[in-house]
Amino acid sequence: PPLPRFPEVKRILEVDWAMEYAASRRIPFEELTHIFATESLLDVSRNVEAYKETRFPRVRSILFPYYSVDRRLEYLQARTLTGDLRYVTFEIAGGGKLWGRHRIDPSKRVFMFEGVLDALFVANGAASGGVDLIRAGKIIREEYPGTPISLCYDADWTVNADVYDQVIRAERQGFDVTFTRGPGKDINDLVVKHDWTGEMVQTMLDANTFSGLKAKLEISREREPIGSKRRNWKWKLSTRTT
Repeated sequence: PPLPRFPEVKRILEVDWAMEYAASRRIPFEELTHIFATESLLDVSRNVEAYKETRFPRVRSILFPYYSVDRRLEYLQARTLTGDLRYVTFEIAGGGKLWGRHRIDPSKRVFMFEGVLDALFVANGAASGGVDLIRAGKIIREEYPGTPISLCYDADWTVNADVYDQVIRAERQGFDVTFTRGPGKDINDLVVKHDWTGEMVQTMLDANTFSGLKAKLEISREREPIGSKRRNWKWKLSTRTT
């Protein structure tokens, strides 16, 4: 088996229904060697001591492994195809929760997304696996000192108060920020619903990556969403820059 600890797991290239899903999401072919599939989420959980007593459903799932820098399996994230659950992440060996170490080129800018299905379409994309992008960005800083990092936010950051506040915190902590712009909410949306190519996605990201004062000014152009805890941020910005 491709993942010896999980004998029921197969490569996505070997499973017809899984390949149909990959085609529907337009996942780049070259990424498929690092994606797997299982007929039952329960079969996966039975092979991890911490989850043996948890009754996971017998649902088909696409599996994304999270590796350490030295290629040890740390987490295994399942994207279920049926049922109420959507994403389940199994902790295998622990460590910094970050997808994409197997594909990071530290000599180039790393684009950090929240979800794997967005990062797959970007050459040096990584994903936080649903946790705070800032926390994931700090992992990259520690493991790849000197590598430029940009935290990538979906198009709804201007209306989601929690995400808006995180964008401000990211800029204040010295991270570059990238905003998704186009006819879709996120990268996968642009590719699947609007026929964008990987080259179009990369061009858009490069054009909408900001750092330092340019990031401050770009954020300040947007109206703070209701519920934001940073509502006086623009006033402080104007005070600092005059």
